Amino acid sequence: MGVGSSNKHTRARPAVLRGWPPLRLKNPWLRGSPLRKSKTVPPPFDPKTLVGRWQFELSDRIRLHHRARLAEKLHDPATLEQAMAEVEREASGSAFEISAAGALTSYVDGVAYFRTTLDLAAGPVESLRIDKPTGPVTLRLISRDALVMIDPERGELAYNRVV
Repeated sequence: MGVGSSNKHTRARPAVLRGWPPLRLKNPWLRGSPLRKSKTVPPPFDPKTLVGRWQFELSDRIRLHHRARLAEKLHDPATLEQAMAEVEREASGSAFEISAAGALTSYVDGVAYFRTTLDLAAGPVESLRIDKPTGPVTLRLISRDALVMIDPERGELAYNRVV
């Protein structure tokens, strides 16, 4: 090989591939399950199955997203780490509840962040749209105890049912 040439073992990885292979996540929807690879939509679900409490799961992908956004603004490593600790704290306190009447209440640190009402009598659906203060999101049930909130800005956010 001549000067300036490279092969797959010596050239630098592009930014989009850093961190490859993908990180292991608890939610099968987010780690390349056959359903995810095929890009098919999960089967329709009865919206009434969403009744209950759902806890946000801060995945490594979302952690990296927040770190990158904060690093653009915060150049001091100690300040960046403090901000990331705040992201972790807020994520651990982020959840929402859906009542049998369809009332959805989103909480951050135990304080109601916003409320809306869902039509749980609509019959089987593939997804539900929610108009949050930060913009519309879509809920998709992945399994009985896991769902994904699709946010146009942050991507797929995992939630697990709290039993």
